Amino acid sequence: MYPFFPKVRPVISRTGERSNTTEASASEYVLENRVLPYLLALPIMWALTAWVVAKKWIYRRMKWGELKTNSLWFDGLSPRCRRIKEGAASWRALEEIYNYRPGNEGPLTDFWLGMPNAQAVRNRFHLLEREIIALAKKYGESAPSTEPVIILSLASGSAEAIIHAVKDLVAQSIPVSVSLLDWDEGALERARFLSHQQGVAKNIHLVLGDVLKFSSLMQGIRPHIVEMAGLLDYLPDRKARHVLKGIHEILADNGTLVTCHIHKNPERHFLKHVIGWVGTERAPMLYRTGEELLKVVSLGGFKPARLISEPHGIHTIAVAKK
Repeated sequence: MYPFFPKVRPVISRTGERSNTTEASASEYVLENRVLPYLLALPIMWALTAWVVAKKWIYRRMKWGELKTNSLWFDGLSPRCRRIKEGAASWRALEEIYNYRPGNEGPLTDFWLGMPNAQAVRNRFHLLEREIIALAKKYGESAPSTEPVIILSLASGSAEAIIHAVKDLVAQSIPVSVSLLDWDEGALERARFLSHQQGVAKNIHLVLGDVLKFSSLMQGIRPHIVEMAGLLDYLPDRKARHVLKGIHEILADNGTLVTCHIHKNPERHFLKHVIGWVGTERAPMLYRTGEELLKVVSLGGFKPARLISEPHGIHTIAVAKK
């Protein structure tokens, strides 16, 4: 899908065991792991971040309103980076990152869309897609051929990874039924477009509503797999525990939760101040360690999770059985 990704070693889980999913996907997708140019550029990024913080303080102090351009070198000269800033923490920004091809918009955009956080987001995309495919195949092999594997995606956004996974499963004659739940009508319309584009619209069901009220919205559905990528990044422990317990209740027997989390990294202040990837005042973005991710998943009633970290260690996927 993204032929420009450089090859890297297979990812090792936090337990030290080689992940079968990652090993299998390595021959089909190559994960990004470009580090050196960005290590050298970190002092420049930090200086740029400090300048943006100072500018925002001056604008607030002088009551000039909000900055239209955070930095000439990020959202000032690159239209794509501007769109990412304007849609920060949304499915729109993620799609800009997922689908960028180097060489089309100049070296400045190439640089920012190649930073480790952007690489990590694309790595997470592929690892999630491969994990969903592997799990669905297992459930498909054990279920009657007439019954579909049921997948629920919470806070689905445009669900690009899920839709690509469904296309792969349908091609392998594995019946699958997917419900996408999101509060953003634009995200679901985009998912509708992508599902038609990939030829799997009949397998995709769209549900508009408050993700935190999924139990009442999805009554009668007993999914084999619940995928929730990104939402935990904005839920404090108490709310996360409540959501995860609800997922545990609606999952089918021996069902699986696939979720993920972002970890602290040297670029996080750049993300916060220059890009504006902070969430909202009511739901600011949180950083958890792998151990904290394991703990919050276990508090939801799940068995010990298997963790899969992408090469940069910025995003980790947790796969937990009911």
